[in-house]
Amino acid sequence: MATKVHEHLGSLEPDNMSIKPQRQIEASRYKSFSKKQLQEFQEVETWLKNIGQSSHNVYLSALRKLCSWYGKNPHELILQRDQELKSDDPIMRNGIRDMILDFRHYLEDQSYAPKTINAMDGAVRSFFTAVLGRSGMVNLRNYKNAGVRREKDLVPTLEELKKMLDVVDLGEKFRILFISQTGMRVSDAVALRIGDVQRELDLGNVPLAIRFLPKKDRELIGERISFLGSDGVLVLKEYLKWRVKRGEVLSDDSPLFVGRSKKRGKGRMPVTQQNFNETIRKAAKRIGLVNGDAKYGRMRVHCLRKFFITQMTNHGMEDKIINFLTCHKISDVDAVYWNRRVEGLRRIYAERQQYLNPINGKRKYYNLKEIKGIRGKIQDMDKKIPSVEQIKELIKEVLQEELIRLKQVVEHDSRIVSTEQEILEFSKLGYSCTLLGNDKWLMRN
Repeated sequence: MATKVHEHLGSLEPDNMSIKPQRQIEASRYKSFSKKQLQEFQEVETWLKNIGQSSHNVYLSALRKLCSWYGKNPHELILQRDQELKSDDPIMRNGIRDMILDFRHYLEDQSYAPKTINAMDGAVRSFFTAVLGRSGMVNLRNYKNAGVRREKDLVPTLEELKKMLDVVDLGEKFRILFISQTGMRVSDAVALRIGDVQRELDLGNVPLAIRFLPKKDRELIGERISFLGSDGVLVLKEYLKWRVKRGEVLSDDSPLFVGRSKKRGKGRMPVTQQNFNETIRKAAKRIGLVNGDAKYGRMRVHCLRKFFITQMTNHGMEDKIINFLTCHKISDVDAVYWNRRVEGLRRIYAERQQYLNPINGKRKYYNLKEIKGIRGKIQDMDKKIPSVEQIKELIKEVLQEELIRLKQVVEHDSRIVSTEQEILEFSKLGYSCTLLGNDKWLMRN
C-alpha cells in the first residue's frame, strides 16, 4: 500500500526550514501529503482505529506536518523507530525521540500557539505507540509550555451575561442561554433536534433534561444528560412560538437552532458553530465587554461553557457530576450511576440554577409528582370542609343541644316545693330553702 502512495506523491521544498536536523539535511527530497493520501498507509489506518472519529482531522494534520517537515512518509517513520528499538547501541535508539524534540522547536519557530504545539506533539507520539505497541512508545516529558496561553478566555459574570441577553434578538438569546445553562459543547448543541426536548416540554419539567450522545469521544463516554434552567425553558418556549408565527412547520426532526440564511430564498437554516461564536462576540462587543483589545481576554462560545463549570463548582456541585454533565471522561461506574438517576441530577441542578439564571434569578424547583399529590390532597380536603351554610346549621344544633343540657341541669339542681314535708326531705339532702311566696319554696342544691 505504501508503494502505491509513493507513485503519486510529489515533492516540495519547504518555504522556511529554520530547524534542519541531520537526517533532514541528508534527505534530498521533501514529501508533502494530503490527509487522504496519508490514510492509504496501513500504519495510519491502524493508528486511526485507536482514535475517536472527531479527532481524526486534528491528528492527521499533525502527522502530515511532521512528514512534510521531516521528509519521510509514515511507513518510513515506523521502520526507523522499529530499527532503533532493535539496536544494541543505546545512542542509536534516540533518533525518533530527537526528531520529535526538534519538531517542537520548529513549531515554536513557526509561531504556533503552545496549545497547538502540545496537541500536535501528543498526536505524533501516539502514532508510534499505536503501531508498535508500548515498546514503540517515545519516552518524552510532556511539552513544557502546554499550559501557556497566548490569549486567555474571558468568563462572564451572571450580571454580564444578563447584559448580553438584552442586546440580542430572541434566537441569539436562546443560543447564549442554552450553552451557559447546559455547559454543552457547541458541536453537540447544533446537532440537537426539537424531538430531543419535546417530551420534557410536554411534561412541564423544569429544569428540562436533555439526553444526547456526544460527538466527541462518543464511543468512549457514551450517552450523557444535561439540563436547561428555568430561564432557558421560558426562552425556549417563546423561541418555538416565534418560529411557528414565522410560518415554520416544526417537527421532532426540526433543528433546535436555526438562523436566517444569507442566500435569498433559502429561508431559515440550521445554525453552525461559527454562528454561535459570532453571536457571543457580537453581544460581548455591544455591551463593551470586548473592544478588540482583548484587555480582559477573548470572548468565544467556549467561555460560556467555562461559565457553567465555574458557577457549578463555586456553588458546591461535585466535580464528578460536573464532568458527567459537560461530557468529560469519568469512570464507567459513575457514568452508569448518573445515567439512571435523572431526577436526582435534576434536583441537584435545580438547587443551583439560580446561579445560571440571568433573567429571573432564583426560581424554586417543584417536583411535578409531588405537586400532583398535594393537589389531590387539597381537593379531598375541599370535599370534606363544610360550606358556610352547613357551618351555621352545625352551630345552631350545638346551641340547641347546650340549651337543653342547661335546662336539664337547672331542673336537676333545683326544686320548687309547697309542703313542709318536702322542705324537710330536701334539706336533709343539703338543699337550701328560699321562699317564693304563695306557699312556694325554691330548694337549691
